[in-house]
Amino acid sequence: MGRFRFSLETLLQIRASQETAAAQGLAQANQEQDRLQRDLDQILADGRALKDSLAEGGVAASISIALRPGLRLNAERARNALAHHRPLVQQRLAEWQQAKLRLSLLEKLREARLKDFKRSEQLAEERWLDERVVQGF
Repeated sequence: MGRFRFSLETLLQIRASQETAAAQGLAQANQEQDRLQRDLDQILADGRALKDSLAEGGVAASISIALRPGLRLNAERARNALAHHRPLVQQRLAEWQQAKLRLSLLEKLREARLKDFKRSEQLAEERWLDERVVQGF
């Protein structure tokens, strides 16, 4: 029996590493989006706490009034950062899906060629056995 050799094995390995890199890029983009969302959530929570302290009156109210514009600005910056980051996440997702598709197509091709190889090896072995039986007569 011969040994199976997939002629595109090097390309398959390259595609696998590209898919891994794309998956890591997507994971990093998702982590960054999660961080940006947490930052925005924290700013909004701080704004609610500030609003509550404003309702209490007194010194806390005067501090709240002084901090309010800064929180609004921070919230707007956080919203903008999150909005600008979403297309990057979509791009990374598309890149990963594309890399995954390219890899899966090569893997399917490899499996089909391996199946053909095994079938041809089996047929060759059967022919060899048939010849040995015929020679025995």
